[in-house]
This record gives sequence, C-alpha cells and structure tokens, in this order.
Amino acid sequence: MKNKTRHERKEQAPLSPEVLRVLEEYLELDPSDRARHDQRLYRWITSDLRYRRKMTPEQFCTLYLSQNKRCAICNMSRVGRQRKLHFDHDHKTLLLRGLLCFRCNGQLGQYQASRERFEAYLDSPPARRAGLTVSVEGHYWRKVPPHSPETLARLQSALNRGTPLTELWNEEPDLPPVTVAKYIRSGLLHLPDDTITQIRNELANGRPRPQIAKAVGIYRSTLDWLLNQKIVTDA
Repeated sequence: MKNKTRHERKEQAPLSPEVLRVLEEYLELDPSDRARHDQRLYRWITSDLRYRRKMTPEQFCTLYLSQNKRCAICNMSRVGRQRKLHFDHDHKTLLLRGLLCFRCNGQLGQYQASRERFEAYLDSPPARRAGLTVSVEGHYWRKVPPHSPETLARLQSALNRGTPLTELWNEEPDLPPVTVAKYIRSGLLHLPDDTITQIRNELANGRPRPQIAKAVGIYRSTLDWLLNQKIVTDA
C-alpha cells in the first residue's frame, strides 16, 4: 500500500526536465542508479520541501537559481555536502528568507541575538570613548619582520651550532619568538643537514609529529611546512 501511495504521489506531481536537472544537481543524485535516485529525490521533496518548508520543487528552483546556486551572504558556491545550503527563515514571522551556507546561517543567528550590542559597540568603541587614536597594523603576525644580513648570519650560525629553533630567538631578543620560523619558510634561513636527517629518522621510526618537533627543537608548524614542501618525507 505504501509503495502504491508513493507511486501515486509521483504521478500527481511530475517534474519538468528543467526542475529535475536542478534538483539532481543540488542533491548530487546519480541518474544511473534509478532506484536510489528516485528514493532520495521524492523523499526530499516530500519531507523537506512540502512537509517542512511548504514549498514546491518549482519554488525551490526559482529561489536556488535566483541566488546563482550560491549562499545569499558570502556568495560561496555549493560544492559537496560540507557546503550544503540551508533554509533561513525569520524566526518571528516564520517567512523564508533565502538559502545560506552553514557558516553564514549560524553567524546570522548569533548577530540577530546580539544585534543591539554589536551595533552599540561599533557606534561607540571603548577606545574612542577613552580618547585613544591608536592605529594597529592588521595581520602583523603573518608578515616577515625586516631583517639585516648581519642578523641572518648570526641566526644561521646559531642554527649550524645546533641551537634548537624554539630557542633561537634568545640569540636575538628583539625578534618575536616565531620570527625565525618565518625566516625559514621564506628561504632566508635553512635548517642544518643534521637536523633534517634527524627528522627523517624520527619519521621512519613512526614517531608522532608533536614528539618529533619537541625532540628536534622545532615548531610543529615548521615540521608540517617541511613535510608539505617535501623537504622531508613522511614515512
């Protein structure tokens, strides 16, 4: 009886080829697997669209295509299930507003819950009320600080003597601790051959990366960079 009802539902609501293609793309359906294709398609139409959203497949396609198949806020395209678009609605009127990615949907909810506090902070920041006009350079931690040949020569000499990378900044107190690691990633400094050999041996023995980084005296991020650049190879 259930199969007959499902069959009748299909017959009562035929989909146009254009709508069917859009839904197949959105749900990532495989037309060659007809049984699974039909099951997922009509289950989604029945439970998600008609029952929960009170929408028709045609209405969904109109909305989906009007957004160019992208999140209505960040404009990120839907690629794979990790970027599935979610139905966003007004929690007061319950009216549908659009399709959003998971991140924007969550952030929008947080913003709405604290909108007044956000706007009050932006309209009257504490620094402005305190009379401060301080300019902070953005993303300073990502930039490689200025260097001199003399500084690089001293740092490289200390590396060659076996000074651990995690302690090398003590040789130059004016440099932030991770500056030397940035110099290595920029090609301004290089790890000694003995250190590279030690890392390879540790990897060959199956030792976890955090333990290797600690034993060798380098940062975990530097070890990951060495592996990504194929300077050392993971076993």
